[in-house]
Amino acid sequence: MRWLLLGLSLLPAQAAVFYIEAANSPISATNIVDPMTGADLGGVQVTANYVGFSVAATFQVTGSSSGAAVIPGFGGPLFSVSVTGPTEAPLAWQYTSQFLSPLLSLVLDGSAASVFFDRTGPNPGVAGSGPGLDMAFAAPVSLANILVTYDRPVNYAGSPHDLFGKVTFSFPGVNGNPDGLAPQNFSFTQDSDQTVPEPGSGMLLGIGAGLLGLREVLRRLQ
Repeated sequence: MRWLLLGLSLLPAQAAVFYIEAANSPISATNIVDPMTGADLGGVQVTANYVGFSVAATFQVTGSSSGAAVIPGFGGPLFSVSVTGPTEAPLAWQYTSQFLSPLLSLVLDGSAASVFFDRTGPNPGVAGSGPGLDMAFAAPVSLANILVTYDRPVNYAGSPHDLFGKVTFSFPGVNGNPDGLAPQNFSFTQDSDQTVPEPGSGMLLGIGAGLLGLREVLRRLQ
């Protein structure tokens, strides 16, 4: 595995966000489109790792422009990550949790759903990906040290890399404090793009299905 330390941006109270690219398991993808909304995140896998246990959920469409990965509970969700409106909007991503254990890391994996996370990378980057936005956080979580790792690059060898199928952010602790973020809800920013079917592919699939149906009807008439 080849690791590249790409950036360091200072936040208030001497906290820092470190951005790392893990150039392993590249993905081949074409016909990338941007922008997208929370309703386009269906199938994205979310895993939250806490001290002592982990939970996982999958994004589902919740409205015309919204989606969420939710673990239900009494009186509200035990855990959720949700987006309403454009995914690149500032602080559009909302994390909520009723768990009282510190959060070690949160993993967003869009690989299986053809959803990719778009860094503020080279211009023009992967064709169709747009300008992109690195992950950023709102207070109070911005007062912690955060390690953001972008993994599974799209077309890594064939084009400038700014799209990734997976992103993990973790909280390594600071000033001798234990790893993990103290229980709290927070918002963050992360642009995302997606792959759409090639033009005409839906029509071809429909024609193919129709021909198969016609053949079955003719077989029964014989």
